[in-house]
Amino acid sequence: VNCRTIYIIHVSAMPLPGEEEDDYFWKIALEEEPTSNREKNGVWDDDDDSDSDAIDGLKPVAYRLPTTKVTLHLESLAAADGIWSPLGADAWYASALLASMVLTNKVPILSSTKTVLELGSGAVGLSGLASAVAMARKEKMDGRHTIILTDNDPPVLEKLKLNAQRNQDTILSSASANPVELDIQVQHLDWNEECDESFRNSIDLVIGSELVYTQETGEACSRILEELINNNQRIDIWVVQVTDRYGLLDIVVPHLESLKDVLVESVPISSDTHTLAASMIPMGGTLDRHAYGAFHIQRRSGNSME
Repeated sequence: VNCRTIYIIHVSAMPLPGEEEDDYFWKIALEEEPTSNREKNGVWDDDDDSDSDAIDGLKPVAYRLPTTKVTLHLESLAAADGIWSPLGADAWYASALLASMVLTNKVPILSSTKTVLELGSGAVGLSGLASAVAMARKEKMDGRHTIILTDNDPPVLEKLKLNAQRNQDTILSSASANPVELDIQVQHLDWNEECDESFRNSIDLVIGSELVYTQETGEACSRILEELINNNQRIDIWVVQVTDRYGLLDIVVPHLESLKDVLVESVPISSDTHTLAASMIPMGGTLDRHAYGAFHIQRRSGNSME
């Protein structure tokens, strides 16, 4: 496998009444708790003596990818002044769900999949980098393939870039016997701005987790997904997140369902998928498995699942 990382270099949030009391997500969104308390998420690699590899003084966390022998060492974004970090600073349970679905082919990466785009990768980029592992391990993958990790916050992008760079060799070593040319790109992407034509037309698979939680993020997510759908007949989109956060079922899903020839399917998340996800990131908080949903979006005239 030939693998390279291309370095191409804010949101405000308010919960619905009652949401903020029980959901750890909103403690971060409302700046009530720093996200550097990493024992809540991931698994500390106590046998790893790579303290010198830490960025901004935080030790990387070992995420052992289920169904593989691969361990990614990923680091969250340190809290600014020890107090506040953006929502994208850390990895959330939904990203572990999405990573598990990709690694078990519930979110299929086909032999024809050339470019995977992750929306809202955050600083850690767990599900996007897990997709890179899945693509590297895939047999019968000819030609060049690309994983594009994106976000809109400069400090988050800088950390994401360093995490991608740190794990390049690990992703390379996970490859199948068949050589695959794999690019891992880290790019800025503003959902409110029109994409470059060559960029949007090249995307085959879009993934994202915990993307929306306000009117603003719901409208922006709807806009970028509509643009991608309108410019690629065979695009496949998968989103995983807590379903009762404002924006997904209130804005994104109704908007996409209103578009001509667009199919939005709610896909059950199996207990096995939750078990695999929990091996990487504990669910935590007061949420349970039923709080999370997966949505598959594609054009009715497309054949993305063939």
